Amino acid sequence: IEGVYYLSEKQQNFESIYLKVREKENRVYSDTELSQIPFVNEYFPNYEEWLLRQESAKRFLDYILGLKNQMVLEVGCGNGWLLNYLATNAPNNTFIGLDMNALELEQAARVFSNQHLYWVYGDIYKSIFPPKSFHIIYIASSIQYFVNLNDLIDKISILLKPKGEIHIFDSPFYKTEQKEEAKLRTTQYYTELGFPEMTKHYHHHTWETLKKNEYRILYKPTKWKKWLNISHSPFPWIQIIS
Repeated sequence: IEGVYYLSEKQQNFESIYLKVREKENRVYSDTELSQIPFVNEYFPNYEEWLLRQESAKRFLDYILGLKNQMVLEVGCGNGWLLNYLATNAPNNTFIGLDMNALELEQAARVFSNQHLYWVYGDIYKSIFPPKSFHIIYIASSIQYFVNLNDLIDKISILLKPKGEIHIFDSPFYKTEQKEEAKLRTTQYYTELGFPEMTKHYHHHTWETLKKNEYRILYKPTKWKKWLNISHSPFPWIQIIS
């Protein structure tokens, strides 16, 4: 439907509030604006944030650039800009974007025309894909919308081929003692934004939650870059190998 494959029943309870928040944050883009992301000019909404996303996108592209005939899944792809960027520059692979936001998926299908790209509406916790389907599964800027990170990793690990990889980036991880303060900041932010109900959909994950998995940190932000006012992503890039 409208370029999107539906593998789960459509739900609107989260999508509705999420889109209202995104609109208030100036993150709902026209088709023309979306087609420009991530390489936008200084007049683009949230320009400084996009500079950071450009950097992490290039870093991940460099990682997968030499791959061929790989199945790549993005969990929580949203409007699909990152998946399109990867598929455009690493075209010898197949890319699938998964989300439960129908409007953004339909926009992605409308804006990005690429034979290596597929857009899927579905619940990752359901058996919508066969086991051992993907070489790489990544989650960019969306782990905060999942209640239990270990449950998510367990679920998507089943979908990995032997020696497959999970990548997590563009999302915060907290030390255990930082979590409560972070939750208070989130509550304050969404309350001031006018959507306090969004707080229950935003979750804070700690480094402790990763301990049951073998993982590597492929990018670690450093404080000296912040002191020098250099624009670098403040979020780590984590790799988990099946």
